[in-house]
Amino acid sequence: MTNTISKKGVKSGTITKKGGQIIDISNPIMTISFNHYDDYTLVDPNSRVSRTATSQTITLVPNGEEAYSYYDAGVGYFSGDFTVQFKLNVPFTGADSQNGQFGIWGVSNNIGDFYTQRVAVAELIGLQVYAISSGRQDYQLYLSTEWMSVDDTLTSLLCNTDYYITITRDDDGGGAGKGLMTVTVYTDSARTAVFGTITQQLNLQKDLRYVYSFSSWNVGSLKPCSGIISNLEITTP
Repeated sequence: MTNTISKKGVKSGTITKKGGQIIDISNPIMTISFNHYDDYTLVDPNSRVSRTATSQTITLVPNGEEAYSYYDAGVGYFSGDFTVQFKLNVPFTGADSQNGQFGIWGVSNNIGDFYTQRVAVAELIGLQVYAISSGRQDYQLYLSTEWMSVDDTLTSLLCNTDYYITITRDDDGGGAGKGLMTVTVYTDSARTAVFGTITQQLNLQKDLRYVYSFSSWNVGSLKPCSGIISNLEITTP
């Protein structure tokens, strides 16, 4: 699986990719390629993140440390429906990780850590690992959406276990017609065995620019935690 973004029916114009490549978006069918995690801009002053073409490993990132990886897709690129898929494994790293947290994916119009996006700026759609339990060796997933820091939660995901995540935005869905976010967690790579789901209605429609493959919480101290995120694929019809 390659990590690509495909978009149909976009407006005319151009997008400049990292490295200076100009992509003509006047063609009704085009692709912005996220072929490698190392195409993302990485802010990682303490070398917590290692990357290959299709995988990134986060190692013992404390709650209070700044680290994140983002890609500039262009102003307003995420302007409608989209689907995101990736594989997640959160290793158990000991009792010190109790209540550790970090973002595992997100889209925003701003650059920064997960806390900044979710609380200080409050402009984020993002998924977060939270409340790692040393006793049960499990954790929760938080879906943060809106510009109000609203969260919905899926609990009891096991550490040291592969999960296959699918995130969708139906831009005209939900009761208000402003959008519906759905996160579905599967236990198999074919995505047939559902572990659980999170859904959340949006109250505002916003076009978003930056996509994150990882972002630290960057508030508090200690509680170091780790994760392996791989096989990212984002499509926009």
